[in-house]
Amino acid sequence: TVIFSCIASFCACSNDELAIDTVNIDGAMAQVSLKSTSKGTNPSLVFCGDQYIYIIDANKASESRYQNAVVESWNAATFADTIGLPANLCKYITECKPVNDGKDLLITSYNGWTIMLNVETGNIPFHTVMSFGAHSADLLPDNRVAVACANPGNSIQIYDLNNNDQIVSSVKLSGAQGVCWND
Repeated sequence: TVIFSCIASFCACSNDELAIDTVNIDGAMAQVSLKSTSKGTNPSLVFCGDQYIYIIDANKASESRYQNAVVESWNAATFADTIGLPANLCKYITECKPVNDGKDLLITSYNGWTIMLNVETGNIPFHTVMSFGAHSADLLPDNRVAVACANPGNSIQIYDLNNNDQIVSSVKLSGAQGVCWND
């Protein structure tokens, strides 16, 4: 399940079905109550907004506010040196999508950058600062990633994961907001 808003993006990650009880947006903060539909699972919630990315234990979040369930977090400003941008441009995150069975996160920012973040190590094996107006990204076959870029990018851009900042292909699409590979 992926839910988007102007200030935050989050998705629930589990092999089991999750039921979302309530979602209350209060300014830039959100309270999320999740319950796994099967016993013994440890589903997680990936939550991002402004310049912050969180992984939350959904079972703990169902019993308390999400702040008490954070198991991992990052401030995108810490990626600045790696991706070659000033820290003040490492914000306005538009999506944080788990890929590779949750081992990595694809993170996009309206400020024109997209990264793949390894959850375990914090390393960034792929990044681009060419995805102007980035709103969404997803992995494609053959070691590629697609990035949907709204204004000013207005395109779907395809990158090779081994070549940062190199656009392999691009298709014009005015106001591109989302991309998802449907295998």
